[in-house]
Amino acid sequence: MKKFLGKRPHVPGAISWRYSEIFDRKKLMKPPVVFGHIWNTTLIEMLGNSEAGCCVWSTQAHLLNNMQRGFSDTTSKFSEASVLGDYSAATGYVPGDDATDRGTSMADGAAYWRKVGIADASGFRHRIDAYVDMNIRNVDDLMQAAFDFGGIALGVKLPRSADEQWEQGRPWTVVRSSAIIGGHAVSLIGRNSNGHAIIATWDGIASATMDWVQEYADEAVAFVSLSYLDERGMNPRGFNKAEMLKRLAALGTVV
Repeated sequence: MKKFLGKRPHVPGAISWRYSEIFDRKKLMKPPVVFGHIWNTTLIEMLGNSEAGCCVWSTQAHLLNNMQRGFSDTTSKFSEASVLGDYSAATGYVPGDDATDRGTSMADGAAYWRKVGIADASGFRHRIDAYVDMNIRNVDDLMQAAFDFGGIALGVKLPRSADEQWEQGRPWTVVRSSAIIGGHAVSLIGRNSNGHAIIATWDGIASATMDWVQEYADEAVAFVSLSYLDERGMNPRGFNKAEMLKRLAALGTVV
């Protein structure tokens, strides 16, 4: 099956909110060594990423489903048509016209998810309350956010070796001589017993060493759903909800 990339280059400062401004990792419950609402039987669907460079949009759908697994036995059904519909609406992509398949920045995808909402297969639009920029060099913050939010979006400069390792069913490990083939967005949704990041992308699950994440990640975004955090029972000492609500009230429709 064909696999597309499609993450546009990271623009520093495109997302104004920082994770550390709202959350204090030192006061939150530390994630267990192994976590993630994912099982060997969990279905990860391609959601259009075999047809176009909609990886940012497929990733957001994967992340919403993983949030839902954290507190429910049911997840919203997404389809190729629903994901590509949002990709088209946001970027002008025309199916069959390669010239219009230009990818998406993670900041633009996040803004759309908050302001418009991403549509599932039934046409229902799911929205988030906010999104925050993560420090990609702080692995502890990345894992804390993945644990608390049900996952985060990780933007990477994907090396050819990762594509080859994917096809071989091997973990993503650093191969320094491997050429970068493009930008890609994936979901970091947990940590396995080897201490590797659990990655959802395309139509399956991979694992990546922390060295790989540090070597190839160039941005990360956490998506904040207040209802999800309430369901999770987020420790109020580590989550400044009053500050977030104050900012949201002043913010209007733009993060």
